[in-house]
Amino acid sequence: MERQINELDIPALQPYRITASHALDNDKQSLARALFDLADCEIIVLNSVSFSEADREMAAKVTGKPVVLARRIIASAVRLLLYQSQPITLPGMSSEFTERVNRLTARERQVMSLVAEGLSNKAIARQLGISPKTVEIHRSNVMSKMEVASSAALIRMVIQAGHP
Repeated sequence: MERQINELDIPALQPYRITASHALDNDKQSLARALFDLADCEIIVLNSVSFSEADREMAAKVTGKPVVLARRIIASAVRLLLYQSQPITLPGMSSEFTERVNRLTARERQVMSLVAEGLSNKAIARQLGISPKTVEIHRSNVMSKMEVASSAALIRMVIQAGHP
């Protein structure tokens, strides 16, 4: 947790006042304490993949503030990159990661971005207007082309690619 707090020294965030706190996994008391620490914040980012949508909703209800899951921010950034139809050049990204992303079709990029958001095949199918079976096929192609065995591994790869 302390390592994550120390990683907040990001040049793009310099103009903003950043307040950091942490909570232990599945510990509602430490989460409540962290939310108390963040009471003066305008927006709260839950910066761990262990936080669920239910945690986000609870934190928003308790604080009355906008609360965002970090994976949503990442997924939105990934979506912006992946929805481009031309080959992607990613400044600061490894050539290996960029090469893998460029193997994907436009539809596979869409599916990948929605997988990164944590959506189920059924939810992805509804959003894209295709069948869940078609989503399964695209998802399988994404995993193969990105050379990962799970959605979690895919999300980790995207996060690591953003922190060279």
